[in-house]
Amino acid sequence: MAAQVNHPSFLQPLDPDVPLWRYMDLSKFADLLQRRSLAFPRADRLGDPFEGSVPVSNALHIPRVIEARQNGNSTDPYQTLDDETLLDMAQQVSDARRQMIKSSYVSCWHMNEHESLAMWKVYSASDEAVCIRTSYRTLTELLPDNCFIGQVSYINYNAHQIPYNSLFAPLVHKRMSFSSEREARAIICDGVGLGQDLDEIKYVAVDLGQLVDRIFISPDAPDWFLDVVKGLAKTYDLTAPIERSELSASPLF
Repeated sequence: MAAQVNHPSFLQPLDPDVPLWRYMDLSKFADLLQRRSLAFPRADRLGDPFEGSVPVSNALHIPRVIEARQNGNSTDPYQTLDDETLLDMAQQVSDARRQMIKSSYVSCWHMNEHESLAMWKVYSASDEAVCIRTSYRTLTELLPDNCFIGQVSYINYNAHQIPYNSLFAPLVHKRMSFSSEREARAIICDGVGLGQDLDEIKYVAVDLGQLVDRIFISPDAPDWFLDVVKGLAKTYDLTAPIERSELSASPLF
C-alpha cells in the first residue's frame, strides 16, 4: 500500500525525505487521534475560490484558436472540428473541471525543513494549536494506492499555462500569492460523480504511530496547554515526542 507518485501531473520533491508539517487547532488534533484517520476535505471546500480552476491562457485557448482560424493565420491543431464543435468541447472540459473539485479530496501539508511562523498564524484559529510532523516518504508509504501525491506548483495565472490534457493539473497548481504555503498535497478522486451528493470530507485511516515523528505546541500557547496535548496523546497511545515550538524560545542579548 502506497500513494501513487508516477502520475505526470504530480511533481515529486527532490528530497523524498523532506519534512512535512500539518498545523491545526486542538479540536482537529483530537479528531485526528479519535478517528486515527487523516481528514481529506473536498477540493471545493478548501477555501480558495480558484481551487481547480485554470489560468487565463488555458481558458482562452479555444476562443483564440477560432479567432486565429477566422483571420487565416492559424496553425490549426483542430482542423477536423468546426467552430461549434470546438466551443462545445471547451464547455465540456470546463464542466468536467468544475465537477472534478466536487469529487476530489485533498490532504494539504507544508513542506519545509523547519517550522513556519506564517503557517502557525494562518492555520490555527487560536493560540491553542498543534503541529504534527512527518516526512514525504512516510506519508506516501502509509497512504492507500488510490491516492496521488505531489507538490503544488505556483504560477502567475495571468501569464502562464498549465497542461491541457489532465484534469489533475488544475488541482496541483495555485496562484503565486500562495507560494509561502510550499504545499505538498495528497488527492483522492472519487470519480466524476456528476449529480451525486458526495461527502464534504473523506477520512483515510493511517497508522499514526508510524506517521507522526514529533508534535509541536504553538509558540503562543499557555503553559497548561502542553499538559492537555500530552494527556490527549497518552489517551490515544500516540508516543511521538511533544515539545514547544522552537519559536517560543527567548532571545539572547
